[in-house]
Amino acid sequence: MKVLIVDDNKDITYSIKKALEALNPEYEITEAWSGKQCMELAETADIILLDIMMPEMDGFEVAEQITSKPILFITGKANMIREAKARNIEFMQKPVDIKELDKKIREMLL
Repeated sequence: MKVLIVDDNKDITYSIKKALEALNPEYEITEAWSGKQCMELAETADIILLDIMMPEMDGFEVAEQITSKPILFITGKANMIREAKARNIEFMQKPVDIKELDKKIREMLL
């Protein structure tokens, strides 16, 4: 399973990547740190784990352009959680529980 993790905080992408790899060696994980990078790498992924709050291009803007891939939003901001709920989109709150994240990825790819 090819997973693209997108967050402008490199520590977050690194920690999620390492935790997912340790939990499930089937994951092939790529990291991106901006919406623009996500757009460039999206075609190589089966699923995108996408932060909402990023400079230049936020997660919602990215998702409007990438409609062919499942996207799981990851956010820690309360106002973004409310907006994600209002838009009826899949999301998880930071800090993520890796086992729950793994379960959600599998559900979304079935």
